[in-house]
Amino acid sequence: MQRWKGISENYETLFKNELEGWYTDESSWPQKRDYKTFNEWFDVECHSVILDLVGDEIVDNEL
Repeated sequence: MQRWKGISENYETLFKNELEGWYTDESSWPQKRDYKTFNEWFDVECHSVILDLVGDEIVDNEL
């Protein structure tokens, strides 16, 4: 399976985001949420949805 640059650096945020979509009760989440577990739980696919993983202001370079 192909892995895209940035996934390993941001898997914790992605993992939490996906789990929150399923269960808001964090006690039902898996205790071990490392990168290996992330890869066991999810298949990463590239789509046209953008998820901002950085807390900075969004800048449009085309303006």
